[in-house]
Amino acid sequence: AGTKVLFRMASATVEPTISLSLPGHTFLVVALDGLPLPEPEKADVVEIYGGGRVDFLVVFDQPGTFVMKRAAWNPKSVPNFSYDQEQDALTINVLEKPSYGKPPHTLPKALPPYSRRLRKLATTRPVDHKTITLNLQRGFPIFQIDTY
Repeated sequence: AGTKVLFRMASATVEPTISLSLPGHTFLVVALDGLPLPEPEKADVVEIYGGGRVDFLVVFDQPGTFVMKRAAWNPKSVPNFSYDQEQDALTINVLEKPSYGKPPHTLPKALPPYSRRLRKLATTRPVDHKTITLNLQRGFPIFQIDTY
C-alpha cells in the first residue's frame, strides 16, 4: 500500500559523506554505486560518500509534502568551511490521486545557445596528453591524485 518511489542519488562533491534522512520514513537501500545489494537494507539515514551513488526506495503511505534533510557536517580540519546546520535537501510532493495527462511543467523546445566562452571551448580540439601540476601552498588538499 502507498506510493513507492525509487531514488537514485549521487554525490558530486569533495565532502567525505552526505547523510540524508526523511523524517517519518524508512529508506530501503537496494544498490550502491550501481551494484544491487544481495538483500535490500532498511535504514533511517542514507550516507553517500564523495563520488558515490545509492539507490533506495521510500514508501509514502499518506499524501503530503515531505522534506528530505541533509545532516550538518563540519570537518573542523578545514578552516572557514562547514555546514553547521541541517539543511533541506529535497522537497517531495505526494498527491492523493495520481494526475495523468499533461505534466505540470514542460521542457523547452530548444536549449539556449552557448555563451561565447562555451562556444569557443566546444570547438577546441581535444589533446592526446596533458600535464597538470598541482602546487599546495597551505591547507588540506581538496583533490588527491594516485599513480599506479
